Amino acid sequence: MKVSNESKVGIFAAFGLAILFIGYNFLHGDNIFKDKNYVYVIYENVDGLVQADEVEVNGFRVGSVATLDLIENDPKGRVLVTVNLDEGVTIPRNSIAKLESDILGEKTIQLKLGDAKELVQKGDTLESKELANLFGELRKELLPVKQKAEHLMGSIDSVMMVVQAIVEGGEIERSIDNFGNAINQFRLTAKSINELIEEQSINIDAVLTNLKDVTTAIAENDTGINKVIANLGAVSDSLAKMDLPAFIATLEGTLSEVETLLASANAGEGSLGLLVKDSELYDNLNNSAENLSNLLFDLKQNPGRYVHFSLFGGRKNKKQEPPATQPSSSTN
Repeated sequence: MKVSNESKVGIFAAFGLAILFIGYNFLHGDNIFKDKNYVYVIYENVDGLVQADEVEVNGFRVGSVATLDLIENDPKGRVLVTVNLDEGVTIPRNSIAKLESDILGEKTIQLKLGDAKELVQKGDTLESKELANLFGELRKELLPVKQKAEHLMGSIDSVMMVVQAIVEGGEIERSIDNFGNAINQFRLTAKSINELIEEQSINIDAVLTNLKDVTTAIAENDTGINKVIANLGAVSDSLAKMDLPAFIATLEGTLSEVETLLASANAGEGSLGLLVKDSELYDNLNNSAENLSNLLFDLKQNPGRYVHFSLFGGRKNKKQEPPATQPSSSTN
């Protein structure tokens, strides 16, 4: 049987279309030769997830994304993702379909298997969990750095403007000249200090010699200094052992009695008070003391006037006059 050229062309065209269809579906993760086990996942934001992206369990591929469709009349605009699981894959009903992204932005659905005994059936909907947008989080982290960098650049611009104004105004040249003058002044000051040290070197040597003599004397009298320190220690020990509260109490009592006595004297009470306050009594005592002094002097110079016998009949003493007394003065 002879096949015409038109039939051959039709057969080859059909075979090519079949291969194209199978390849297209294979590239989109849909293997037409395998039993299809569809489950659904609802996400609020798929963040770039596309058809044929892999579905994995612990890094092992168990399926792929078949389709992505917006849910009609949904106010939140959520996305319904159809997942095609490979034949023989069993998923517990309480598993979670977590959307993840790697550093390159490739999206995958990672199935976190639950512990339920009941398995997911064809057409069931898995619980979803969205991964935070990696680049969004990175932008949030970099935003403060960006703001600080912008502020820093503004500050640098301001500083550069000030520097440019200084350069154009000749401030740097004047500053350099002032710095050179300051160096010259410092050099002159250092020279003056050196000359002063040279002039006063003799006095400095004398001061150092005296200081050395003093330290030598202290070293030679180390024993005496130690004795003085020991005596001070003994005195401090004695003071520490002394019953200071009792001594202070006794001293306070004595001072109180002296204060009472002085108060009585100032008030004219008692003999001391009369002697202090009564000027007539003071004058009488003064006169009596003066008369007693004259009497003793006269008794010493003229004993015969008061004693009229002698063991040997002695001669009469020459009469001597008592010394003239000065009139007493009374102190009120």
